[in-house]
Amino acid sequence: MRIVLLSPFPPLKGGIAHCSGALHAALTAAGDAVGALPFKKLYPSFPSFLFSAPSSPTPSNATLVLYNPLTWLSAVRRIRQQKPEVLLFAYWSGLLAPLALLFCRLSGTRMLLLLHNLTGHEAFWGESFLQRKLLSSVAGVVTLSHTVTRQVQHVAPSLPTLTLFHAIEKLPLPS
Repeated sequence: MRIVLLSPFPPLKGGIAHCSGALHAALTAAGDAVGALPFKKLYPSFPSFLFSAPSSPTPSNATLVLYNPLTWLSAVRRIRQQKPEVLLFAYWSGLLAPLALLFCRLSGTRMLLLLHNLTGHEAFWGESFLQRKLLSSVAGVVTLSHTVTRQVQHVAPSLPTLTLFHAIEKLPLPS
């Protein structure tokens, strides 16, 4: 199957990037043709006098900037050129709903959500409306926990849902 996975990827920091890298490798090993559409940036840079943290390196083919809608349209063009059978969109916050809805409408591809969270940690006005709109627009969802599956079934009971597990690596126990 031809799949495009839209998500943060290493070398960006964080668990979602790590999970997406592992998922990309597993799907490729299973024989699927998987293209990655990585984010170049998730958050704007802050002046060094306010926040001094090293910036993350970005994947070489990354052009998508979460907070810049002008990059969204070029990413839609890239998806249309690749002609995947499925667009798998990593979703972890309600703030991603406008981007996900745009891709759902303009990509010309069946879209599935890879739901890390349905409701973001920072709720905002209108989030439940955007959730309902998004869940009514996608072909299905893949969740990583039974809790998120129950949230989806509450909002969209007839939406096809696949519940997997969150890949937590085993940590060595202290002696």
